[in-house]
Amino acid sequence: MSCLKDYIGIDGVIPAVTPPSGLFINRELTIPVQHISSVASTSQIDLATVWSEVQDKAIKKFIIRVQLGMQELFNSCDVDEDWVCANIEKLAMPFIYYLGSELMIEIKHTNRINRYTTIDKHRATELKYEFDNEFQVQLKAALTLINAGEKRETGSVYTYVEVLP
Repeated sequence: MSCLKDYIGIDGVIPAVTPPSGLFINRELTIPVQHISSVASTSQIDLATVWSEVQDKAIKKFIIRVQLGMQELFNSCDVDEDWVCANIEKLAMPFIYYLGSELMIEIKHTNRINRYTTIDKHRATELKYEFDNEFQVQLKAALTLINAGEKRETGSVYTYVEVLP
């Protein structure tokens, strides 16, 4: 999903880059940049690499969750890359919470964790739970809005039935 990659950014990254959405995960979810960058392992090197890997993992799972949500709510699963990209603005808030949840998984499983540099494992578990719950709420709202918009477009179609004797 090329349209989702870097759609949400991190404020405080140098060089400063404004994402297409104008949304930053550390502003919306109040996660300090230091907590994200301190997770970087020796193979990840820096904040940008951590963020890139978190996005890659989250994007794959996010699409499946959107498909599942459409199936549960509307018995429809017509979700592909074009559909997601066409509705990206409405899916931005669920996506940011899903990224937050994926980031908490990364924090929980890092070997560089301590109470001075990052969120502890207990707090990461709590935040993941909160982000997952808010993701569900935001996803349902976004999918409902998207579905309502699609119905309006086809709402003016009339069926004319003629009965002959």
